[in-house]
Amino acid sequence: MKKKKLLFGATAVATTIATEVTAQADSVNDNATANVAQVSVQSPTKTAENKVATADKAVADAQTSVDQAQTNFDTAQKNLADANTNKTTADSQVEAKKSEVSTAKDAVDTAQKALDTKGSKAELDKAQTDFDSAKSAQANAQKDLTEKQTAKENADKAVVPAKEDLATAKDTQSLLQEAVDHAKSKQQAQANVVTDLQNKLNQANQTATKTNVQIHVTNELKQAVQKYVNDVYANADKTTLNNDAKAIQDALTNPKKYGFPHTDITGSGSNSKIETKNNGGPLSINYIPSSEDEELMEQHNNHPLYASSKQLVGNLTNKQLLELEQFTADIINAMRDALGISDKVGHVIVNQDAINIANQLGKNEVATTNANITKDVANKYGLDYSKLRNELLIDRYGFFFNFVAQSLPWKMSYVKGMLAYNLNEYISLGILLPNGQTVTDRNGNPLYDHDLVGLESKSLLGITPNLIKQAKNNTNKDQYFGWSHPDFPNRKNDINVSTRFIFIPQSMITDKSKFDQTPLFQNTTNDTTALRSEFDQATSRLQSLTNTLTQAQVKLDTANAQVKTAQTAYDQALKQQTNADQALATAKTALQTADQNLAIAQTKLDSAKQAYADSLKDTATKQEALKQAQTTLAQKQAELDNLVALQTKANSHLADANINYLNAERQLKDAQNQLAVAKDAFNKATSTQKEAQKQADQDPAELQEALVTAQQNLVTAQTNLAQAQAQKDEAQKIFDTESAKLQELQTKLTEAKQALETAKTNATKANNHYESLLNADKNLAQAQTAYDQAVLAYNKVQADLATAQAKLASAKQTQQQAQAELAKAKQEQMTLMNFEKAYQAAQSENPARKLNVHTVGNEKQQPAKKNNVLPQMGDKNSLAGVVLGMTTTLTALDTAIVSRRKRS
Repeated sequence: MKKKKLLFGATAVATTIATEVTAQADSVNDNATANVAQVSVQSPTKTAENKVATADKAVADAQTSVDQAQTNFDTAQKNLADANTNKTTADSQVEAKKSEVSTAKDAVDTAQKALDTKGSKAELDKAQTDFDSAKSAQANAQKDLTEKQTAKENADKAVVPAKEDLATAKDTQSLLQEAVDHAKSKQQAQANVVTDLQNKLNQANQTATKTNVQIHVTNELKQAVQKYVNDVYANADKTTLNNDAKAIQDALTNPKKYGFPHTDITGSGSNSKIETKNNGGPLSINYIPSSEDEELMEQHNNHPLYASSKQLVGNLTNKQLLELEQFTADIINAMRDALGISDKVGHVIVNQDAINIANQLGKNEVATTNANITKDVANKYGLDYSKLRNELLIDRYGFFFNFVAQSLPWKMSYVKGMLAYNLNEYISLGILLPNGQTVTDRNGNPLYDHDLVGLESKSLLGITPNLIKQAKNNTNKDQYFGWSHPDFPNRKNDINVSTRFIFIPQSMITDKSKFDQTPLFQNTTNDTTALRSEFDQATSRLQSLTNTLTQAQVKLDTANAQVKTAQTAYDQALKQQTNADQALATAKTALQTADQNLAIAQTKLDSAKQAYADSLKDTATKQEALKQAQTTLAQKQAELDNLVALQTKANSHLADANINYLNAERQLKDAQNQLAVAKDAFNKATSTQKEAQKQADQDPAELQEALVTAQQNLVTAQTNLAQAQAQKDEAQKIFDTESAKLQELQTKLTEAKQALETAKTNATKANNHYESLLNADKNLAQAQTAYDQAVLAYNKVQADLATAQAKLASAKQTQQQAQAELAKAKQEQMTLMNFEKAYQAAQSENPARKLNVHTVGNEKQQPAKKNNVLPQMGDKNSLAGVVLGMTTTLTALDTAIVSRRKRS
């Protein structure tokens, strides 16, 4: 604080010295001189204190304005609430009085009718009829409502059990679905086990001799045979099986050369040889002789070097015959394996009893003319005679084929080669009936699924209808096998003989003690007894699981159907419930309407009765009653007119109160804004006061920059003032337009009021005439409507005008702020210009110090430079100029810096 007092004391001394040398500043402009003198005598701190005082007074004034505006706003708000209450009361009173006027009009109408007895009687009759109809309709509506209520209750009751049934059905469905899924899983797992065992069984069933035999089949034949077998197992219809058998025949007789290897014997004597040719058909058998088969048989020692095929076969030993039996069985089993049907038709097993049966039945007609032979055989070997006879009926003449006739070496290879060749031919050609014959049904359609069609081929493959059906119905599908040829040594003395192949399934054996089931060649095939037993058990298990799955699926299908049925029933119950709800609601509405109609009819009937009773009175009394009713109507109408007038005033007061409320609200906001501005100015002035002393010691060179900034601010303030003036002009236009609209509506409102008054006058004049009274009332209502519309429009324009006034006030405020900023900028510029002139005057005392000039605009600005040249001690004039310059500089610096801080 001491430092500040010393500074102010120095300023006072400088001011005294400056007064003595004022002659040096006579050339300065009077206004500038006055400004410089004013600035010179005021310190920066004093100027700031003055501004704080001014700002504080502005805050107090603004607070007073806010308080007054708040009071005015509270009063306007209360007046608006009171006006609303008065309007509501007036509206209610007008509506109540309108009801009284309507009642009075009804009374006048009743009195008018009372003068007409005949008309009153007709009205009474009509009212009675209408009442009776309304009463009947009300009774019917009540009855319908009762029925709909009962239907609704029933519908509600039906939904609950339907929902429960659906839930139960879904629970059952879910449980059964789980059971099916579980059964499927187990069935599939078992199917995998069966497939694995079947593969093992097929591998085990490969005979030891099969390495010497190669079987080749086309995919066409393989697929046809497998489809037929599978369809038989699936109990397909006759048409399907007939088509399948036709496909097998087509596949076997396809003329295309496939290039499969097969066995052929060519040449004779020393030129004879076994060849493999590559022109085989759909099924080809290729025999490759082993080293043992190529050795000479012991018979060649007692016979010529070469023999005919009949001589070779007719001299075979028992051991060689059994070897040929097994060789044939190996080929049959290999063919069934190649076709992939061994699991369903089984293999053949060479058995001595089967060979014996083939020898004994190697005759023609053993099932017909020689049936006694067959019966004896069946009894001897414990076989089912009917099944044996059925097989023989199919092959009545036996299986014919002849060995080749040329001379051949004494080797088993040629015997086996001839057999392989003949079997190859008969498999391909034996599918057809001789000489192109066909078997037909009763309609002449060809039959292919028949035992007589292709029996040679089908019996070797195990797919005749008789064999495959027995295999299907037995777990053990293998057959005991033996065959016999007329050229065999043990058949030389037979007559009417033929080749005979015998297949004895397990189902044909009825007495196992008579039929020896021992295989002759246990070592030629792997022992598959245990594997077959395991496979049979697995197959049985699979069938059981499949049956379980089928049963579970059937139950699930039934459950699915039950869920669907339950869902439909539940949906239907919900729909009926919804319909019942709607019907009940409709019935209730109908009853309410019927009740209202009955009440109206009752009122009209009572009125008609009264009117008729009145019509029976004397004329004078009825006229007096009419007059009284008209008087009452006029009185009520007058009261209504008074209330309408009060209502009009209430509406007008409400409109005025609303306008006053809006104005008070706007004025309060304006006062609050002005208070905020004043407080902000006070805060800034206070801040400026605090900073004044700190800024007192600043370098005078900053004033050069402050001058440039002030000039720029002046340009900006002028631009803002122009924009504010444009906004004010636009707001003034809007205000003028809304004022014109208000004036026009006020004129229309005045006209509406005049029309209303005219209508009232006309209505009053017409009180003694009923029709005129009605017209007047109608005119009054129309005028009232027009008046109400005009009031609404008037209120709207008043509100628009208030909005326009607010916009205009805002624009004026913006303009005032811009003008204030412009004046402020001008003041700053003037202060700095005065400083410049004073500084120039002081500079003239010391030419060594040059004032750096800054210009604004398109001219270049020269940066200010410090000059530390000081006047010489003892130079009074120079000292006075410097002191005066310093004083002026401090004051101007305070003004410029404070101004700049306010802007920031």
